[in-house]
Amino acid sequence: MRPLILLSISLASTGLAETPSSPWLDTARTFADQVLEHGRDVYGRKHTPLFVDGINLDTGNFRTKDPYADLERLAPYAVVVQMKTDITREGRKPEEADLKRLFQMLRNVNYRGYVALEYEAAEDAKIAVPR
Repeated sequence: MRPLILLSISLASTGLAETPSSPWLDTARTFADQVLEHGRDVYGRKHTPLFVDGINLDTGNFRTKDPYADLERLAPYAVVVQMKTDITREGRKPEEADLKRLFQMLRNVNYRGYVALEYEAAEDAKIAVPR
């Protein structure tokens, strides 16, 4: 059995998340489409195994105007999910994430992997997490 190799995408740190389309994001989408369709690299004359099998979808990295739409676009490529209890929209303060919406998004793409729920808010975790 070969090891699972992941691609972790941090759109916030690339500076390219502000635009709905960019050369980097277009390349990442094309690459992800190739993973799903062919299971290998089909760029160029020599076909090589893919370097990754999917992406680590970290909801904390989507600090865009509409993080839910951006997460939904990449959800089909997720093999691991790190779900934060807060979401930060571009230019705004963190707000409580709509966890029901995020989990439904994963159900819609038949996601069957692990979800790490991460609490990073200011409120004491002993009080907030049980709610």
